[in-house]
Amino acid sequence: TVRFLGQDPWAVRFTGAVVGTLTLPLFFFLVRRLFDPLTAVISVVLLALNPWHIIMSRIAYRLILTIPVLLLAVYAYDNWRRGQRTTWLLLSSCCIGVGFYTYTTFRFAPLIILGFWLGGLYSREARNAKIENRRSLKQSVKPMILFLLLCFLFATPMLNYARDHKTDFNRRWLQVSSFHQPEPLKTVVKTTLKTCLMVNFKGCFYKKYNVPDQPVLPHALSLFFPLGLIVVIRSSRKDPGMILLLAWLFFGFLPGMITWPARWFSRPILALPAIMIITAVGVKRFAESLSGIQLYAGFRRLVPVVVSLVVILLTAWAYHSIFSEWASVIKPIEKSGAIMVCHIE
Repeated sequence: TVRFLGQDPWAVRFTGAVVGTLTLPLFFFLVRRLFDPLTAVISVVLLALNPWHIIMSRIAYRLILTIPVLLLAVYAYDNWRRGQRTTWLLLSSCCIGVGFYTYTTFRFAPLIILGFWLGGLYSREARNAKIENRRSLKQSVKPMILFLLLCFLFATPMLNYARDHKTDFNRRWLQVSSFHQPEPLKTVVKTTLKTCLMVNFKGCFYKKYNVPDQPVLPHALSLFFPLGLIVVIRSSRKDPGMILLLAWLFFGFLPGMITWPARWFSRPILALPAIMIITAVGVKRFAESLSGIQLYAGFRRLVPVVVSLVVILLTAWAYHSIFSEWASVIKPIEKSGAIMVCHIE
């Protein structure tokens, strides 16, 4: 974009804005394929109005590339899992390979696919021979070995650089690793707890990337995440999609759990789509429980109005978070010259 639009902050941000926008329909199609249209709609609304995603799409940061590349990898893998050609598995490994060069956090992405596969080995679907158009996951060992080998192949240039420049390659890891702190075990426990609490209680403290300490979810939706997590755990034995969510959440959180300081915006970013889906599962289950309650016809007519009001309030919350709270703390940093390009314009 700089080549065609010139050396201008808008040109630099243009790519991030386009990628962030295209992430939304890709996210919708993946969730609809794995679950159902209602869960997909709720998930994409939550992601579209999430300040983390909005900020990440505006600040010309290569971190924005991690989520869509991961979504493509999961989509391609799921196609192969459903009995499609092995080409889909190769495409998934290609996406993973490309993702290695987006941001360091993406190096944990193969673990999400691997966790999806291993968890599926113990699901009811894998043991039910009557399911049509589904291959047994136990027969997928060789293709998965090929998948891991291709991921390793794509990482070869990076590994060669690590071999020739060990100091440069490991410098950042040595700076942030929890295992290099004076009390490693205690540090890992703290970072794990703080990373998990970023969803509902206290988010990233770094004002360049977040409204200081604002959690991922607004307080009005915070209860739906644990509710959705309970539903996901209880359904994981019979639904491979739920297994994916658990693997996605854990391995997405893992970079934040083993690095210091805790509550850093960019490290658990891979878990953001899983958080949105799990919250959507909780919202859907809550709505289903209400549908079983006998309501007067007049109350039922108000349901669309209530849904519209909730969306409006979420939009207002996101707008206020970005253009009021975050803008007020980021502008002094811009004036000091700490940020090379303008974040707010």
